[in-house]
Amino acid sequence: MDIYLDSDAAPVKETVTRLAQAHGIKLYMVASYLTELHSDYATIIHVDPSKEAADLEIANRIRPGDVALTADLGLSALLLARGAYVLNFRGDAITDANIMSGLAVRHANKKRRRQGIYAHNPARSADDAYKFEQALDELLSMLQGRTL
Repeated sequence: MDIYLDSDAAPVKETVTRLAQAHGIKLYMVASYLTELHSDYATIIHVDPSKEAADLEIANRIRPGDVALTADLGLSALLLARGAYVLNFRGDAITDANIMSGLAVRHANKKRRRQGIYAHNPARSADDAYKFEQALDELLSMLQGRTL
């Protein structure tokens, strides 16, 4: 099992690095080469700055049972189809049971933006940070307890 972090605008880099290291799990941070990343633990993968380059890199590398961390629902759908476990940066598990409703909301919001109507996404809070850390730690502990 490996962890892939969609790192371009990820607010969880330090938390993910700390937990990956504590659990002894390989961490890959994937981002545009325009994003400055440094880590003594993670393997950093820089890709070109085109819109979907990081997503495609993650989708091509992910294997069943790997963990992916992203805020991108389109990427989440691809990764679920590849057998990955997916968490967003608020600590919500993205699953086969909820991905379609998330994609529907994303589509509706995109249509509204084209009409000049913008939805307000609340800023990530301290509670979200705590929830993310707890969810990732629990997921990694659960997966390490499995016999594969």
